[in-house]
Amino acid sequence: GVSTDGGKSFSLNVIPTSATAGFDIRVPVTMPIKDVRKMLDDWCCEAGMSWMFDPKTGHDDRDIHAVSSIDENDEWWSVFSEATKGVGVKVSPEIFPAGTDSRFLRGVNIPAFGFSPMARSPVLLHEHNEYLERSVFLEGIAVYDKILPALANHYKN
Repeated sequence: GVSTDGGKSFSLNVIPTSATAGFDIRVPVTMPIKDVRKMLDDWCCEAGMSWMFDPKTGHDDRDIHAVSSIDENDEWWSVFSEATKGVGVKVSPEIFPAGTDSRFLRGVNIPAFGFSPMARSPVLLHEHNEYLERSVFLEGIAVYDKILPALANHYKN
């Protein structure tokens, strides 16, 4: 409970003067950020509360999702896509549900694609005993050996 003596005493069933809670939310790129802001504003207004993005996230002034294009006419996606096809790797684009450092690149309009050539491998991301078979690791090096030069040698007009 709240005390007036710097916390030397304690009272049960006393409502604190303020409280703070943090929530890690994942906003789908199909939902405009302005709609998320409005939804949170409405909920908090109804409850007599306020909200804000944690300043450490850098999301205070963002109005759009920072995503990289996977349109077949996009310069970088087409180079990446053709390079993976050239080595026989099928790519299924999806949005990674957690944060990666590439969000900082996309935030300044630099396209970034996460890619890990780990065929025939269980998804063990952050699991106990996370591992990769030796043969899969070596095959991945061969895939990168073909894809990275295609990207590195592509010059934007």
